[in-house]
Amino acid sequence: MGNSICSTCINRNICGKEAMAHCEHYDVVLTRAEVVDLLKTTREKDPNKFQTILNGIKKTYHINLAY
Repeated sequence: MGNSICSTCINRNICGKEAMAHCEHYDVVLTRAEVVDLLKTTREKDPNKFQTILNGIKKTYHINLAY
């Protein structure tokens, strides 16, 4: 593979699997209410993705949520 992947990138599994030359980062600022609403909606509509979204939020915002 040989690509260097950012150690803090939450997409490193995708970048590594696709052997991408560059790792893309998207800075999206969300309010606390938007984060909680996102988690609530995900838990209700697609519980299988809930843990993935929660982990992404933890890594992006460097916070530990007890949800």
